[in-house]
Amino acid sequence: MKKFILVLTACLFVLGISLTAALATDPPTETMTVTNYGSKDAVKFAHKTHVDAKIECVTCHHKATAPDAAADQYKCGNCHKAEAEAGVPAIKDAAHEKDTGKCWKCHNSKSPDVKKELKCKDCHVGA
Repeated sequence: MKKFILVLTACLFVLGISLTAALATDPPTETMTVTNYGSKDAVKFAHKTHVDAKIECVTCHHKATAPDAAADQYKCGNCHKAEAEAGVPAIKDAAHEKDTGKCWKCHNSKSPDVKKELKCKDCHVGA
C-alpha cells in the first residue's frame, strides 16, 4: 500500500510539472515597434532580449493570471494610485522598485512635475 501511494504521488508530481510546462506561453518572437507619444519616439522591442536578460514577464505583466492574459495591456495607474491603498504601492513607489524598466512612463515632457526627462531611445535603439 505504501509503495502504491509513493508511485501515485510521483506520477501526480510528474503530471503537474508536465501540465505547467504545457500551459506556459512563450513570449512573442517577432520584434515589435513600440511608441510612447508618437512615431518619433518609436523603438524596437524584442521580448526575447528581455527574457534572455532574465527579466520576468510579471515585471510588466504582473496582473496576468493566465498564460495568455499577459498579452492584455495594463496601465499601471489602473491599480497604482497617487497614494498606497489596500496593500497596493503608490504609483511613485511601484515605479521606483528595482528593475521596473518603466522610467519613461513618467520621465517625459508630458509630465511637468518630473525633474529629469528621459526618452525611450536613451535605453533602446531606435526603430
